[in-house]
Amino acid sequence: MRLHRLSLVVGMTVILMGASACSFTTANISGLKFSKDKAGTTEASTFAPGDTIYAIATVSNVPSKVTLKFRLLTEDVEGQAKNAPVPNFDTSIELPSSGFGTFTLTPPPAGWPAGKYRVEISMLIESGEQKDQEAASFTVAGERARTTPAAGTSDTSQTPGGANDSGGTFNLTGFKLTTNAKSDINAPSESTFSPDDHVYVVYTVENMPAGGKITCNLYAEDAEGSEPGESLRLLSYTNPTSAKFTENFDLDPSKSRGEAWGSGTYKIVLEAQASPDAPAKELKSATFTVSGE
Repeated sequence: MRLHRLSLVVGMTVILMGASACSFTTANISGLKFSKDKAGTTEASTFAPGDTIYAIATVSNVPSKVTLKFRLLTEDVEGQAKNAPVPNFDTSIELPSSGFGTFTLTPPPAGWPAGKYRVEISMLIESGEQKDQEAASFTVAGERARTTPAAGTSDTSQTPGGANDSGGTFNLTGFKLTTNAKSDINAPSESTFSPDDHVYVVYTVENMPAGGKITCNLYAEDAEGSEPGESLRLLSYTNPTSAKFTENFDLDPSKSRGEAWGSGTYKIVLEAQASPDAPAKELKSATFTVSGE
């Protein structure tokens, strides 16, 4: 009788251990979706630049606490390195058992740059062992919210400067649109171009700290062959020193549109970041017109 009871106890222990091991073995991230609301009722894969995006992961067959680690990457965002992690968008969430984990992606002050992004999730058990991983992509399309100045003029509602890392301020002291990248920065800016013209955005910045970044965003405003507000190009320049500098962005129509400019109006927004972690600051916005055959 005692041997029978002992065998029964041992048998039950083996069964319980096997069930526990089976549960951990089958623990998984069974779903990952994106939504425009935290409850996940408005599922989407394309978002506007100003949208807050919720990445919602479903975890199944989890018998005890797990940790979900989220990170955001720029999969194909023009002007940004491909498959590069986005700083300050890493987070971890602990779940006591099966359920849902939500990763909230709040847009930068100037909005998300247009392009394709990827969220990667890994699931770790209490020992630190990774049990599963999942990834999904979403797209940002459209123009970031701006006021619209007259063609060839700046948006004076924005302050042309911002704080730098040393507590001072950086300033945009020169700006022009031109077909000649080597022309004098103080010469008049052009506002009308031909379909095959390279449009050069020439600018001078003072007191920008080393490592600061200038970004040029190009949008179609009312242009043939493009949707209103469509993002056409995003270029960036990282300043290697803290000295005054003059640089330019070459808006080559073959790279911006894959062909000549379509007739109509386009908009340029120049932004700056004093450091990778600093918010983007609009320095200047201007429009130009393309006409002719």
